[in-house]
Amino acid sequence: MSLTVNEGASFKQIDPGTYGARCIRVIDLGTQTVKDFNNQDETKEKHQVMLTWELPGELIPEGELKGQPYSVSRFYTAMLGDKSNLRKDLEAWRGKNFTVEELKGFSLNAVLGKACMVSVVHSKTGKANVKAVLALPKGMQVPPAINPIYSYDMEADGFGDKFDALTKGVQKMIHGSKEYQEISGIPVDHSDGLHAVSDGDIPF
Repeated sequence: MSLTVNEGASFKQIDPGTYGARCIRVIDLGTQTVKDFNNQDETKEKHQVMLTWELPGELIPEGELKGQPYSVSRFYTAMLGDKSNLRKDLEAWRGKNFTVEELKGFSLNAVLGKACMVSVVHSKTGKANVKAVLALPKGMQVPPAINPIYSYDMEADGFGDKFDALTKGVQKMIHGSKEYQEISGIPVDHSDGLHAVSDGDIPF
């Protein structure tokens, strides 16, 4: 079954707000060249991952994807340091800080299929982005995910069928990674801006 989304499809972005969600994708984007948060004229290399959440209770009302659930994503630097956004969101999601031992053995794939709340805001261009991830309120239920749940790891999965199943936009981000360029020997033009950009019960 192909997991590829029709990238030509267009639809209204979901309104800002807080929604019940399930994580359906954990995607390794490799080492990306990104703008320095403190100095937009400079760049840094950061290993990034993308998490995508489906909002199974919020369906697209019209267009080619009518009846499909909305989804939203967030890019993170792939690190779990004290001040990292990824760790902050994971701890808010699970409702408990990590112990030192938990951090040593933590796999990000543990969040796949897990429910949470996501706070959605709109960018200046009107794109829906995840601002924060929160634990579910006690007693709240989130419907099962509708779309397939999957992960992609560049080192483990390579560039075969699992890579081909990613959307064209995500593939292009990965093509821009340091690792892919080293494998292919082909320099990648980032001028189009499609590379990645900065940054109860315990569910995992």
